[in-house]
Amino acid sequence: MLVYLLRHGIAEDGSDAAPDASRRLTDEGVRKTRQCAKGLAKVIQPPEALFTSPKVRAVQTAEIVGDVLGVKPQVLDALSWPEVADIDSALKGVSVGSVMLVGHEPTLSGLIAWWCFGSHAGGVVVMKKAGCACVSRYTDSHARCLWVLPPGVLRGLGRE
Repeated sequence: MLVYLLRHGIAEDGSDAAPDASRRLTDEGVRKTRQCAKGLAKVIQPPEALFTSPKVRAVQTAEIVGDVLGVKPQVLDALSWPEVADIDSALKGVSVGSVMLVGHEPTLSGLIAWWCFGSHAGGVVVMKKAGCACVSRYTDSHARCLWVLPPGVLRGLGRE
């Protein structure tokens, strides 16, 4: 299975007045995420499934990417938690050739590290906002990170 891991776009700063889950993409975040999605459309086939964290900024990112790629996002609650084992368990029932996960750091880089190196220690891969990585999972315990594209590269590809 090919797994595309996409970090949410640029979001509002957190505050004591608003819960973290309700943070929205900024106008800049919406614009740059759409450019990144257009760049992704040039380098990948649309995934067969698109799952997103229920946090607002991730849902907005998934909607933008889903619109560009022609895939309807589905909420996967486990993507809002930092436990990579919960996300891995939630994906066990998914039987498609390719899937995109839209979520947060350090969870996404932790997934890559766990799948590819057997440890979810940080620092192996850095996921920037609206950046994407591709992991090929051969078995539950064997995977390879094929590529990581930072948002600047994706936006460059998405310019018309």
